[in-house]
Amino acid sequence: TISLAAPNKTRKKMFERRGLSILQNYEWLLESIRSDEFRPHLSEFLRFSTGCPVLTAATSITVGLTQIEAGSIPIAHTCFNKVDMPDTPYMSQRAMLGKLLLCCEASTGFGAK
Repeated sequence: TISLAAPNKTRKKMFERRGLSILQNYEWLLESIRSDEFRPHLSEFLRFSTGCPVLTAATSITVGLTQIEAGSIPIAHTCFNKVDMPDTPYMSQRAMLGKLLLCCEASTGFGAK
């Protein structure tokens, strides 16, 4: 099981004041990586987000929200096991999944085979 940490409460309140549903991308991400459709891509997602394609007992990935263009691809920070999502919701869960799969397919991690 992959443990995903939610955005912190301070950032949540800040974005809620701006009227944005910041947890939408996070919720869609959780639903997507738990789906049967995404199952074949889990090791690629791990490689994208952590630099390593295998799951360890201590694997925890933090999901952050950042001010990047709406609909942008997620940004991974492999040294910190962190994935930054746009702070504005994607148009749909399907759109977010497409961007996430693009990242997974293009990820090479640290070149380990």
